[in-house]
Amino acid sequence: MEIVQKKRSVKHTFTFEKDHFNFAYKDKSGSGDTDFNYADFPKKCIIKIEQNDWLRNVGFLWIALGAIQLGYAIYSQSSLSGQGFWLMVGLACVAWTHFSKVKYSVYQAERGNIFVIQNKEHDKIVNELNQRRSAQLLDLFCATKSGHFS
Repeated sequence: MEIVQKKRSVKHTFTFEKDHFNFAYKDKSGSGDTDFNYADFPKKCIIKIEQNDWLRNVGFLWIALGAIQLGYAIYSQSSLSGQGFWLMVGLACVAWTHFSKVKYSVYQAERGNIFVIQNKEHDKIVNELNQRRSAQLLDLFCATKSGHFS
């Protein structure tokens, strides 16, 4: 079974095999993949948010500049024509930053981090990994109890 997650330039592929899974990623910084045993999948995660902070900050600066420009035009009773330009550009930057951010659940395993994008496939992937983790741990426990290792 394979599940692919995409958000902007980020692509994550989870390939579920019988005794392990492969986590492959591709983004603007590079690509790679790692195989993990299900038993090594951690229960707890951290949340990571990836967004363009520079664009957000510039947007807030332009909003402030536009508000001052608009306020001064109203105070001096001059024409308001074109006075809201920087306000609108700033609002557009802040909106773009908000809608383009990517949230991840990051599971820190011994062999590397597993990033699951928080979108509609998130719960399906995490549930599948946890179910297979439980099954693999149970198999390992039973094999240990009976003295057989597979």
